[in-house]
Amino acid sequence: MRRVYALYAVRKLTHPRVYVIGFAAALFVLALSVSIKDVIANALSAGTSPDALLRFAGAAVVSTEIFVQIFLVAAAVFLILALRDVCMYCVTTTSVLLKKQAHRS
Repeated sequence: MRRVYALYAVRKLTHPRVYVIGFAAALFVLALSVSIKDVIANALSAGTSPDALLRFAGAAVVSTEIFVQIFLVAAAVFLILALRDVCMYCVTTTSVLLKKQAHRS
């Protein structure tokens, strides 16, 4: 019976809504711990080329506190998991619609 409860918990924790809530929570914690206004000002002063912005982002992440780095990684993981589920949903929906359309023809 423990396995059933464990599988139930895993299914509930892998719901896309949990990923979105986790992403939002990580962003909220980051917004509380980092001055967004200063980050934007520093990013704009770094330059407008993609290379300059990537160098700025890399330097900013490396030189920040470990707490912020952990929540940046958590936000990225939650975002990737949510996008994966959205893509899988789109592919599944599209394939079902194509099968129905092919069946009608």
